[in-house]
Amino acid sequence: MLGSARTWAAAALVATWAMAPAAAAQEPVTAAGTTVIEGSQPSMTRIVLPKDVTLRTGEANGRWHGQAFLATGDGRHLGFVLRPAGAPSDDLRAVAGHLVNGCFTAGCAPLVADQWITVSGLGEPPDGTYTLPAGTYDLYLLTDGKPARIELKLGGLDGTTTVSPSKAVSATTVSPASTTPPGAGAGPVAYGGGAGLPIGEPGGYLFSATQLVGQGPGSGSIGVCIYLDGPPADGNYHTCRGADSPYNFPFTVAPDEDNAKIVLGALAAAHDGFAIGNYVDGAMARWSAGAVSVGLTFAQPTPLPPGTPPAPDAPPRNDAGPTPPALANPQVSGGGSEQQRNDRTPCRPTVRAKRTRAGATLTARADETCRVAAKLVRRGRTIARATTTLAPGRTRKLTLRTKRSVRGAKVVVETTDAAGNRARRTIRVR
Repeated sequence: MLGSARTWAAAALVATWAMAPAAAAQEPVTAAGTTVIEGSQPSMTRIVLPKDVTLRTGEANGRWHGQAFLATGDGRHLGFVLRPAGAPSDDLRAVAGHLVNGCFTAGCAPLVADQWITVSGLGEPPDGTYTLPAGTYDLYLLTDGKPARIELKLGGLDGTTTVSPSKAVSATTVSPASTTPPGAGAGPVAYGGGAGLPIGEPGGYLFSATQLVGQGPGSGSIGVCIYLDGPPADGNYHTCRGADSPYNFPFTVAPDEDNAKIVLGALAAAHDGFAIGNYVDGAMARWSAGAVSVGLTFAQPTPLPPGTPPAPDAPPRNDAGPTPPALANPQVSGGGSEQQRNDRTPCRPTVRAKRTRAGATLTARADETCRVAAKLVRRGRTIARATTTLAPGRTRKLTLRTKRSVRGAKVVVETTDAAGNRARRTIRVR
């Protein structure tokens, strides 16, 4: 509630996966136009791009809204990292895609699902279409211990193939409890917490998302804080004071919006002292706040099997010396409810809503794969949510359960197609 000081009270949730690598080298899979990545644990494999391919992000800087992939699955975060096979930590060429689900417990069901992509070391094409050179790449899958599915779209290739990475890697996912004292900021402190995320040799990748989820209107500031010498002793992350790399953004949430967030992703050199903090100063009419951060340590380089195409040629080395123990080429988005809407999206499912004793039931059908997120709204308040993924030509039902009356309610349906395009529509409950 606006005007009152509250803190996120959930206990810290940490999921760490670290297993011995497979004894035998896995033969690289040749990528296709649609390369499906499936698995339930953080893992890696190698794939071969048989020729130069394009990656259409839809953003001039390759950030935020991905039109190059579609991710589905439960958990706080899931995603992928693609980089040249065996590349050293100071090679910034990488593509990373993420899905944050707006929920803050391990393996949780999606609440507010948002995709985000970053491309580094491959230039900045004005139309957001990047070129990945032919060669062999390391492909990492990141999960929250639940089955995940990612459809990666690679322009210039045909067909579909499925990759199931099997070499386990060290990855840690944390959702820290709030430790920032109430009243530390200019407004009500909704959340402030952090945790250490050391990165081992030969380097790795750091990701973090701070999210405020609920029902607008609202405003305040939101941030991600990077520390090189561990978390602050007093546990106060408000405005990232004392952080080596602070990222603070104001946010404003309209009455019909449900999400404010800041996300950060970056390659990182090996360093034991990395810590990430997150905070929200402000609130929405109804809200919960939290964060998810991920630390991935890349696998140690191994020789490619005989006959495998080499990794794409590396760019000239930086003569200034090795990468310092800090984030390399960080890319950040923040401020407001960053919803990409595109009325030209081909994902236009047929949706019908029917009132039930316990809420409402939706029936949805589409001609292509797309994700559907629905919320039941009455008198400006969201009283139930549900998400599903539609398979082409198949009908799915979503149940929106609530103990409140649904008389006069409406259903807001947001669809996301395989290219990342979004559309929103509102239907009445009959």
